[in-house]
Amino acid sequence: MSETRSKTFIGFWVIAIAALIWNLMGAANFLFQMNPENIALMPDTHRALIEDRAVWTTAGFAAGVFGGVIGAILMMLRRIWAVPAFALSLIGVLVAILPTIGLIRDASLTTADVALMIVMPVFVALILWLYARKIAARGWLR
Repeated sequence: MSETRSKTFIGFWVIAIAALIWNLMGAANFLFQMNPENIALMPDTHRALIEDRAVWTTAGFAAGVFGGVIGAILMMLRRIWAVPAFALSLIGVLVAILPTIGLIRDASLTTADVALMIVMPVFVALILWLYARKIAARGWLR
């Protein structure tokens, strides 16, 4: 029984640390995109997506990444508040992504660009929220 518990908690820590790293990279990307000098260095297609982004989309982006950072930290601290933090992150990602889908149709982006900009953030945010709900239901978060 203790071997199963040990493997479970190793998996928990791997997911929690990966969640923190993923969301810290998103937060760094957000902060990078807030600097006009950094935006000027980007390819035209990427720059256009950022410059044409509405304020509420930027707010969704911020909620997505910083909600994810907070959710990962709370999950590592084994706090139940990780669940709503990851829910906020998922909602923020969706708010940020939905208008971007329309802009991507007009831009000449590669499949890899689309995967990194749309599919991965939504997938990871959804998985982290579902995982936090699952471990909360098991009583791992208090």
